[in-house]
Amino acid sequence: VGQLAAGVAHEFNNILSGIIGYTSLALTRNDIDSIKKDLHIIEKASDRAVEIVNKLLSFSRQKGEKFQVSQIENVTDDALGLIEHTFETEGIRILRSYENIPPIRLNLGELQQVFLNLAINSKHAMPGGGAIAISTKLADDFIRIDFSDTGAGIPPENLSRIFEPFFTTKTGEGPKSGTGLGLSVIYAIIERHGGKIEVSSEVNKGTTFTILLPNVQSAPKAAEQPEAAPRRNPSGKVIELRRKGNVLIVDDEEFIRDIVKECLTSTGHNVITAGSGEEALDLLKKNHFDLLFLDFSMPSKDGLELLREIKAIDHNANVVIISARPEEQLPDELSDEGSYNIIKKPFSVDQIQNAVSRVLGAEAASR
Repeated sequence: VGQLAAGVAHEFNNILSGIIGYTSLALTRNDIDSIKKDLHIIEKASDRAVEIVNKLLSFSRQKGEKFQVSQIENVTDDALGLIEHTFETEGIRILRSYENIPPIRLNLGELQQVFLNLAINSKHAMPGGGAIAISTKLADDFIRIDFSDTGAGIPPENLSRIFEPFFTTKTGEGPKSGTGLGLSVIYAIIERHGGKIEVSSEVNKGTTFTILLPNVQSAPKAAEQPEAAPRRNPSGKVIELRRKGNVLIVDDEEFIRDIVKECLTSTGHNVITAGSGEEALDLLKKNHFDLLFLDFSMPSKDGLELLREIKAIDHNANVVIISARPEEQLPDELSDEGSYNIIKKPFSVDQIQNAVSRVLGAEAASR
């Protein structure tokens, strides 16, 4: 468990490095286009963090993740874009050679994790600098991706074990020590894509990982796709709602209350916040609210109990539940208490605004 925790921490430290680095860059820039570019990379890093969390949560349930059709070079560029600037400062160049190949069915978050892990491994093998080369091309019924470096190489006796869980060639303490999980995770991800991964290496010359992914250009039918956490509205647009309402936000985390409040007040809603269940109940007794956002896991009061007390005060209360738990871990009694919109943390601004539009829009239509 300790080694697994260390591996997970390593994954998130990579993501946070990208977020912190590009945040610092954005704060020093005056050009709005450059700032937007930095923020776009930060947004993509955050999305990838969500994907990794979802993978960890679903791992024990042996559920797959949602696949979609996308260009493989977009996936590699999104991953490498997070660390390329840092690599350049350490004397490591990233070279790309992409053939004109069709989009394929893939999981964006998982494959970004693959390419980021391979890049980090290559960096550790080149402490004095060097080059990483990534190329793509068609190979019969597969898309072939070669990921090469000019690093120290892997001894022949280790090549046959390189994908075994907990096997590592990195020893010692510090950031360059290994848990032996990275390459086994990569192997599992490629297998889930119906692909293959091979490695060739020569000591003191470098290593090449070759990935073969099926050249499948259609996404699975909707009925075959597993459930996934709610994501940003694909159109990037928020459902419009002319009616404005009185909204109560109940969450023990101040910054969560603040971001939801800012999101809704900017679109004309009247918003009041409560930091505890008791405060929320007191406000409900004195005010009418068109909609409540309720954190289901607050320390002072059980979420289901609080929901029942809210309904006792206002039987017709519209409640949107915000929860960091997977939906299957929410209590079964929720289905007995009524039908609720559920937003999973972490959430986007669009999800909040669209939840308001759905609930208040449906209420207005029923009048």
